[in-house]
Amino acid sequence: MVLGRIVGPVAFLFSTRRKVYKLRRKYDKLREKADKTRDRQKRSAVLSVLDQIEPNIVILEEQNVSRFERGRMMNFAKSGLRKAEEILKDKKYEKRKV
Repeated sequence: MVLGRIVGPVAFLFSTRRKVYKLRRKYDKLREKADKTRDRQKRSAVLSVLDQIEPNIVILEEQNVSRFERGRMMNFAKSGLRKAEEILKDKKYEKRKV
């Protein structure tokens, strides 16, 4: 019984479930940040990117997919999250101060 308590967390650390968990956390944080953004143009751009990513994260969490498909989907999600971060940090989406 003691071995089972140790092996479970160690297996989680080296599994793909942890990577998917980290993707979900990052997605949720960016979603909250986008919801707090007042600029409509920036918010809609970020939310459209995040809406494209969410189905992939859900599939990764709930279904067993092949190793190739999992890697492809994770790379798509990572690139989309990077794009959403860049939009949130980008100054060109902010309104000009006159």
